[in-house]
Amino acid sequence: KQANDLVATLKRCTPHYIRCIKPNETKKPRDWEESSSTPSLQGTQAAFPNRVKHQVEYLGLKENIRVRRAGFAYRRQFPKFLQRYAILTPETWPRWRGDERQGVQHLLRAVNMEPDQYQMGSTKVFVKNPES
Repeated sequence: KQANDLVATLKRCTPHYIRCIKPNETKKPRDWEESSSTPSLQGTQAAFPNRVKHQVEYLGLKENIRVRRAGFAYRRQFPKFLQRYAILTPETWPRWRGDERQGVQHLLRAVNMEPDQYQMGSTKVFVKNPES
Protein backbone atom coordinates (compact mmCIF):
# COMPACT_ATOMS: atom_id res chain seq x y z
CA LYS A 1 0.00 0.00 0.00
CA GLN A 2 2.79 2.44 0.84
CA ALA A 3 4.47 1.85 -2.52
CA ASN A 4 1.19 2.48 -4.34
CA ASP A 5 0.63 5.68 -2.34
CA LEU A 6 4.14 6.84 -3.17
CA VAL A 7 3.65 6.17 -6.89
CA ALA A 8 0.29 7.99 -6.82
CA THR A 9 1.91 10.98 -5.10
CA LEU A 10 4.80 11.06 -7.58
CA LYS A 11 2.40 11.00 -10.53
CA ARG A 12 0.70 14.12 -9.18
CA CYS A 13 4.00 16.01 -8.96
CA THR A 14 6.60 17.45 -11.27
CA PRO A 15 9.77 16.24 -9.58
CA HIS A 16 13.11 17.98 -9.86
CA TYR A 17 16.31 16.00 -9.72
CA ILE A 18 19.82 16.69 -8.61
CA ARG A 19 22.13 14.75 -10.84
CA CYS A 20 25.36 13.59 -9.29
CA ILE A 21 28.48 12.77 -11.25
CA LYS A 22 30.61 9.96 -9.89
CA PRO A 23 34.24 10.62 -10.88
CA ASN A 24 35.78 7.49 -9.32
CA GLU A 25 35.17 4.34 -7.30
CA THR A 26 37.44 5.40 -4.42
CA LYS A 27 35.13 8.22 -3.19
CA LYS A 28 38.14 10.50 -2.77
CA PRO A 29 38.29 14.11 -3.96
CA ARG A 30 40.36 14.90 -7.07
CA ASP A 31 40.79 11.19 -7.88
CA TRP A 32 39.69 11.23 -11.53
CA GLU A 33 39.59 7.91 -13.33
CA GLU A 34 40.36 7.70 -17.03
CA SER A 35 38.85 5.15 -19.37
CA SER A 36 39.71 4.92 -23.06
CA SER A 37 36.60 2.85 -23.88
CA THR A 38 34.09 5.56 -22.95
CA PRO A 39 32.76 7.64 -25.86
CA SER A 40 33.88 11.25 -25.88
CA LEU A 41 31.67 14.31 -25.99
CA GLN A 42 32.10 16.99 -28.60
CA GLY A 43 33.01 20.42 -27.31
CA THR A 44 34.48 19.32 -23.97
CA GLN A 45 38.04 19.69 -22.81
CA ALA A 46 40.32 16.80 -23.76
CA ALA A 47 41.63 16.51 -20.19
CA PHE A 48 38.14 15.91 -18.79
CA PRO A 49 37.92 12.28 -17.62
CA ASN A 50 36.05 9.92 -19.92
CA ARG A 51 34.04 8.50 -17.02
CA VAL A 52 32.56 11.93 -16.28
CA LYS A 53 32.00 12.68 -19.98
CA HIS A 54 30.08 9.43 -20.37
CA GLN A 55 27.83 10.24 -17.39
CA VAL A 56 27.12 13.76 -18.66
CA GLU A 57 26.14 12.31 -22.04
CA TYR A 58 24.10 9.44 -20.58
CA LEU A 59 22.14 11.73 -18.23
CA GLY A 60 21.31 14.12 -21.08
CA LEU A 61 22.77 17.08 -19.22
CA LYS A 62 24.01 18.84 -22.35
CA GLU A 63 20.52 18.69 -23.87
CA ASN A 64 18.98 20.00 -20.63
CA ILE A 65 21.38 22.94 -20.61
CA ARG A 66 20.71 23.71 -24.27
CA VAL A 67 16.93 23.76 -23.71
CA ARG A 68 17.21 25.87 -20.56
CA ARG A 69 19.50 28.37 -22.27
CA ALA A 70 16.91 28.75 -25.01
CA GLY A 71 14.55 29.92 -22.25
CA PHE A 72 12.22 26.93 -22.06
CA ALA A 73 11.76 26.00 -18.40
CA TYR A 74 9.10 23.31 -18.90
CA ARG A 75 8.96 20.46 -21.37
CA ARG A 76 6.54 17.56 -21.57
CA GLN A 77 5.79 14.81 -24.05
CA PHE A 78 2.54 15.34 -25.92
CA PRO A 79 0.59 12.43 -24.32
CA LYS A 80 1.60 13.49 -20.79
CA PHE A 81 0.75 17.13 -21.49
CA LEU A 82 -2.67 16.16 -22.86
CA GLN A 83 -3.35 13.89 -19.91
CA ARG A 84 -2.43 16.58 -17.40
CA TYR A 85 -4.29 19.52 -18.98
CA ALA A 86 -7.15 17.81 -20.84
CA ILE A 87 -9.71 19.11 -18.35
CA LEU A 88 -9.19 22.68 -19.60
CA THR A 89 -11.32 22.25 -22.74
CA PRO A 90 -14.46 20.29 -23.61
CA GLU A 91 -12.78 19.00 -26.79
CA THR A 92 -9.92 17.40 -24.87
CA TRP A 93 -11.92 16.19 -21.87
CA PRO A 94 -12.22 13.39 -20.93
CA ARG A 95 -10.08 12.25 -23.85
CA TRP A 96 -8.66 13.87 -26.97
CA ARG A 97 -9.53 11.93 -30.10
CA GLY A 98 -6.92 12.66 -32.69
CA ASP A 99 -3.30 13.51 -33.21
CA GLU A 100 -1.62 14.28 -29.87
CA ARG A 101 0.39 17.16 -31.31
CA GLN A 102 -2.80 18.81 -32.57
CA GLY A 103 -4.41 18.24 -29.17
CA VAL A 104 -1.56 20.07 -27.43
CA GLN A 105 -1.80 22.93 -29.92
CA HIS A 106 -5.56 23.10 -29.32
CA LEU A 107 -5.02 23.31 -25.55
CA LEU A 108 -2.43 26.05 -25.88
CA ARG A 109 -4.68 28.12 -28.15
CA ALA A 110 -7.67 27.54 -25.85
CA VAL A 111 -5.83 29.02 -22.87
CA ASN A 112 -4.66 31.97 -25.02
CA MET A 113 -0.98 31.19 -24.64
CA GLU A 114 1.06 33.49 -26.85
CA PRO A 115 2.93 31.61 -29.62
CA ASP A 116 6.25 33.08 -28.48
CA GLN A 117 5.77 31.42 -25.06
CA TYR A 118 6.01 27.85 -26.35
CA GLN A 119 7.53 25.76 -29.07
CA MET A 120 6.42 22.43 -30.48
CA GLY A 121 9.04 19.75 -30.89
CA SER A 122 8.62 16.43 -32.67
CA THR A 123 7.46 14.63 -29.49
CA LYS A 124 7.40 17.35 -26.79
CA VAL A 125 6.04 20.80 -26.10
CA PHE A 126 8.46 23.34 -24.64
CA VAL A 127 7.02 26.17 -22.54
CA LYS A 128 9.01 29.22 -21.50
CA ASN A 129 6.99 30.18 -18.43
CA PRO A 130 5.14 27.22 -16.87
CA GLU A 131 2.91 29.56 -14.85
CA SER A 132 1.43 31.06 -18.04
